[in-house]
Amino acid sequence: MVHYVLGHPAWLAFTIEFPRASEGEEEGFGTFYFIIPRRYQKLMPSSYHRIQVKFPLGKLVHAVKPIEPALVKSLPEGGSKFSVFEIDVKDGSDPVVIDFGLPFDNPGHPSDGWINNSQPIAGSHTLLDALSKRTFRFMVDSPLEDIPKSFVLEYIPPSFYYPYGTDHSWDLGRYNRMLS
Repeated sequence: MVHYVLGHPAWLAFTIEFPRASEGEEEGFGTFYFIIPRRYQKLMPSSYHRIQVKFPLGKLVHAVKPIEPALVKSLPEGGSKFSVFEIDVKDGSDPVVIDFGLPFDNPGHPSDGWINNSQPIAGSHTLLDALSKRTFRFMVDSPLEDIPKSFVLEYIPPSFYYPYGTDHSWDLGRYNRMLS
C-alpha cells in the first residue's frame, strides 16, 4: 500500500494484523488504541496488534509477474485474476519495521507463539525470518495490468510541501519576495 501524508515523503508499506486477547487489560497488557483521522478524529480501542513494514523509496527494485500455474490451483475460484508483486530492497538500505517487539498476549491463538516465542509459521520459517528478508513477494487480487496503478513506484506522486519554506521568523523583505 502506498501512503501519503501531507508534508512528508510518500512510502510503500504493508501491514500485518494479529488479533489481541479480549482480556488484555485485566492481564496487564493494557488497551491499545488507533485513530481513524478522516472519520472520527478520536482514539478507538484496537482489537488487533499491527506490525507495519515500510520500504525505503528510491532503494527498491520491483517486478510484476503473472502467478505461477501451481499456485492458481490452490486459490479460490482458480485465482486467475491474481498476480505477483515482488519487491527487492537494494544493498545499503533496510525496510523499517514498526511495532514488532511491543507487548502482545493472546494465549491459545497461533500468533502468540509466532510473536512471543519465534515459533515457525510455515515449515521452519518464523515471523522474524519473514520480516528480515530483502525480497518480498505479494499475491495481489488484481490482474497484471492493474498493479502498476496502485503499487509501482514510478506512479507515486512527488511529496507535497507548501512553498513557504521552514524559516517563519519575521522578515518583511522575504515575505514580499515570496508574494511577488
